[in-house]
Amino acid sequence: MKIRINNADVRSVKIKDIRVFFLMIILGIIFHMGYSYYLIDGDSMESTFKEGEKLLVNKITYNFSTPDKGDVVVFYDPFEEEVLIKRIVALPYDSVEIIEGLVMVNDKPLIDKHSENLLVDQKTGNEYVNIKKIYLSHDEYYVIGDNRSGTWFGVIRGEYIIGNVPE
Repeated sequence: MKIRINNADVRSVKIKDIRVFFLMIILGIIFHMGYSYYLIDGDSMESTFKEGEKLLVNKITYNFSTPDKGDVVVFYDPFEEEVLIKRIVALPYDSVEIIEGLVMVNDKPLIDKHSENLLVDQKTGNEYVNIKKIYLSHDEYYVIGDNRSGTWFGVIRGEYIIGNVPE
């Protein structure tokens, strides 16, 4: 027996409702698995992101491609046991050296819009950071904050990268 309400078949309405319900569930699962929200805590990315700003991190991108120079990534720091956000400045097999605060990648100065603020030694506050040349190996990336007046990070392994942040 069919019941008609305003010229609508009850069975067809139920089927449409079930389809919409399952579509919502599937989209929710995909969103949950593929994206996460993170809150900026600190000033290391200050010229790009402000403290307290919420970021939507894409966790799917690097399943299909590899990180590239200039990408802003969120990653897990196993030594400090915290999640950080930085910009990739060097890729696997690149060399990185910091001379008086100037970041050198493959013996060429890293010149980008964030290079205006050279790295300052956080211990003395007035000496530039110097790091001997290092060579990145397979699955290693060199990351640094955009606020280069006194914050930086270093080498991270690709396995700790959670995702990227679109700018």
